[in-house]
Amino acid sequence: MSANLFNNRFYSLRQPAWHGLGMVSEEPLGAVEAFSRITPYDIELRDLFVQKMQGNNKARYSKVSSRAIVRTPVPDDPEERVLGIVGPEYQLVTPLQVCETYDYSVTQPVETIGALGFGETLFLTTKLPEIDIKGDPVETYMLVVSPYTGWSAIQIRITPVRVVCQNTLIAAKRSSSEVYRVVHDSTAQERLKSWMTGLYERSVQKVDTLKQAFEMFASFMPNSVQVGQMVTEIYPDPKPPREDAPEEIVQRRMIDYEYYVRATERSREAVLELFHGKGTGMDHPAADGTGWGFYNAVVEWEDYRPTGKDESTRLINSLFGDRASVKERAYSVVENYAKYS
Repeated sequence: MSANLFNNRFYSLRQPAWHGLGMVSEEPLGAVEAFSRITPYDIELRDLFVQKMQGNNKARYSKVSSRAIVRTPVPDDPEERVLGIVGPEYQLVTPLQVCETYDYSVTQPVETIGALGFGETLFLTTKLPEIDIKGDPVETYMLVVSPYTGWSAIQIRITPVRVVCQNTLIAAKRSSSEVYRVVHDSTAQERLKSWMTGLYERSVQKVDTLKQAFEMFASFMPNSVQVGQMVTEIYPDPKPPREDAPEEIVQRRMIDYEYYVRATERSREAVLELFHGKGTGMDHPAADGTGWGFYNAVVEWEDYRPTGKDESTRLINSLFGDRASVKERAYSVVENYAKYS
C-alpha cells in the first residue's frame, strides 16, 4: 500500500490530478465505471460473537448486538479487514451503492475517484466552474467523502486549487461543505439519493460564495501587527506538559513539548517568508501583501513542507489530515480579520 492510498486505487480524468497519484483515463466516466477501473472492492456488515469458556473448557459463542464493518478480500489484499464496529441500527451504504447513487442523482462525470487505507474511505471529485480572484485563476472541485469507520458521516466539500502553484485550498466547513448523516435504517440509500439530487447545482452556487470570500481576502491589506497575530492564531503555542507523573514520563513529555515548540516556530517563520515574497505567485497583484496572499502562504507551506514519510502521505494529508485542518483554520482566521478590520 502506497502510504494511505489503498494500493494505488486512484483514477483521474485526462491528466494526473494535482497530487500526481493513480491512473489516468482519456474518456469521461461516471462514478460506477471509474470505480470499476481501480479494482473495486466490497464492504459488508458481519455479526459479532463473544466467546465464553465453559467448565469443560469448551468454547460457547453468544451473538452480541454490535456488528463489524468488514472489507472483503481483494486480489491485492486477500485478508478480510475490520474497518469499524457499529450498533444494530447501522445500515451500510457500500462503495458501489455510493457510486450508483452519485450517477443517478448527480449525472456528472467524475474528475477523480480513490480509496484510502484498507478501503475505509472512498472519495471522488467532480470539476466545478473555475473562479477568478482579481486575475488569479482558481479551479474548484466538489469532493464527496464516504467513510466506513462507523463514526463519520458522508460529506461534501468544495476544494479549490490555485492554478499558479497547484496549491489545494481548504475552505471553512460552514461556507463550503455539506454533511449527510445517515440515519441507519433500511431507507438509507433512498434518502442518500434524495440528498444527492441537486447536489451539483448547490455546489456551483457555493462556488460563487467562495469567490466572494476570496475576493474579500484579496482586498484586505493586513499590517505587520495583524500578520503577526494571524500567524500566531493559526500556529498557536503548544501547551506546556503536565508534571503530575513520574520523572521519566515528565521528561518524555518535555522532549515532545520542545519538539512541538520548534515545529511551531518553524511553521510561523516559513509562512512569513513565503508571504513576504518567497511564495509561488506572491508577486501577483491579488496576492502581494494581501490576505489572499497570506492565506496562500499557509496553504503552500502545508502542501509542501517536508515530511519524513512517503510522498503520497503528505498529499493525502493535505486533503484529509492535519494539514487540511491547519488550512481550514487559516481560512477562518483570515476571513475574520478581513471582515472586521
